[in-house]
Parts: sequence; C-alpha cells; structure tokens
Amino acid sequence: MPTKEELQQAIKDQYQRDLPLLDVERMRLSFLSWLAELKLPSSPEPTTWSEHIKTFPASDDDKKQNAGTRLRVALRLYTKENQYLIAVTESLVPANRGVYSLSLHVNWKDHERLQQKILEETYTGKFDDTLRARHTLWAQTVRWGDIADALNACAIMILGNELVAAPPISLKTETLDRPATMVATFPRPKED
Repeated sequence: MPTKEELQQAIKDQYQRDLPLLDVERMRLSFLSWLAELKLPSSPEPTTWSEHIKTFPASDDDKKQNAGTRLRVALRLYTKENQYLIAVTESLVPANRGVYSLSLHVNWKDHERLQQKILEETYTGKFDDTLRARHTLWAQTVRWGDIADALNACAIMILGNELVAAPPISLKTETLDRPATMVATFPRPKED
C-alpha cells in the first residue's frame, strides 16, 4: 500500500508529465517583439527578422522522453567581428517543464580554431568543431515572464564583447589660408 507522500509524489509527477513542452511559436513571437526594437541590417537575403529565427518544434517522441535537452529556437546575429548565436533549449525531464535555458555563444576566432585543431588532431586524430565553454558568453534559466530581460542581457553581453579599449583618435588638421572676404556688388536692375 503506497503512503500518502508516495501518492502525492506520483500525482505531482503525472501532472508534470502532462504539462506541454515549449510553445515554439510563442517563443518565436517573443524574439520578434524584442527584435522589433532593432533596425534590421540591410542585406539582399533575409528581408525580415522572422527569417533569421530558426525553430525546432517538439515532436511526439520528445513528449515520451524523460531525460535530455532539445534545441528549440536559434537566432544568429552578425557583427563586423563576430557571429553570435542565441539559443533556447528545453529540458525533457518532466519536473523541469516550463523552465528553459537561454544562452549566448560567440564564434571561434581563427587562431583559436587553428590551435584547437592542431591540439585535437595530435591527440585524438580528429577535430571536433563544437562550441566550448569559453564560447558561451551568457546562460540563464528563464520562464515566460523573463524572456525579454534575458534577451536584453544577451544584447549587453554582445556589446560588452564587441567593445575594445582604444584611445580616442586625434585627427591631424591643418589650418587653411582663407582669402579675404569679398563683398559682391550686383548692378541695379534697369527699369523700363
């Protein structure tokens, strides 16, 4: 005979399993409302922010899983120096339904990739081109009410990663000799 606590836990577990997985369309709309504040960079390819967002909806098989994580939403942003990835992942553990991970990653630098490739090929014989911990600039768990704040935190981290310490540039200027001001005199119009 199960105890009262075991029955309560079984009911709670069943309730958690019955909760829906991430509503990918709602998350995409949250991203779009956040991106609406930014000017879309001019390019011939994507004409809207919506085309930059990749979604990976939940499958029926995901609902049956009790472990693992799945990528649900991915947004790539490009600057002159770097490529960024904002990703939303979902845990398939029933107890974690309704809580998602939002993370920001930055691309490999060319010299980093070369050094890592040499190192991995020397020791393992192959190169694994995946994101490392040092490529993660920001990660946090979010619920629905926290999405905009988490995306703002990502934007701040992108700005922080792009800023460089440099002294102000002083422009060398030469003074130009200006000719003396001349007063123009125009003839009076003739009256007919």
